Amino acid sequence: NQHVPIDITLTPAKRHKLSFGFGYDTEIDLNASVRWQNRLINSSGHNTDVLLKVSEKKSQLRGTYWIPINDPRTDKIGFITTFETEETDDTDRETLDLEAAWLFKWIEGWDTKLFTEYKFERFESENTPESISRLISIGGRLEGQFFEKNIPYRRKGWSAFAELRGAPELIWSDTDYLRLQLKSRI
Repeated sequence: NQHVPIDITLTPAKRHKLSFGFGYDTEIDLNASVRWQNRLINSSGHNTDVLLKVSEKKSQLRGTYWIPINDPRTDKIGFITTFETEETDDTDRETLDLEAAWLFKWIEGWDTKLFTEYKFERFESENTPESISRLISIGGRLEGQFFEKNIPYRRKGWSAFAELRGAPELIWSDTDYLRLQLKSRI
């Protein structure tokens, strides 16, 4: 009847993944990292990722929580928290970032991100007194990659990236700013 019988067996990926890393960087010397991923927290597809990077001069703890919506392959809402410390010979810095983001496909081939971010930074240098800054940024990002179609070994393509973000003093930011970033590759 013009049908070929095929049996397919699928095995789900492990729910938890733990990975370790060690390295050396000329700016921060020896460093180590540990990353834990829970790829399936519940039956709705929620997932999380926690990364800890430690070195003598700079350390970072980053956690993400993603909730799939609409099309779970492309659309999700996420919450990202990052705490970073840096101590060098002449500076001391602590930064806390809290971000809420919505990722989705707006136009075919283009990844879209709308976000709001709260950033708290404490900075101290041997030549300047301690300073504290707070920013609440809002913004959006659009990026896409395009290649030749139906060719086994793609050789041509292009990509584009655009991000607009800003922080108005009206909503609890210590300063106003507006930044437009554009990038493209051929």
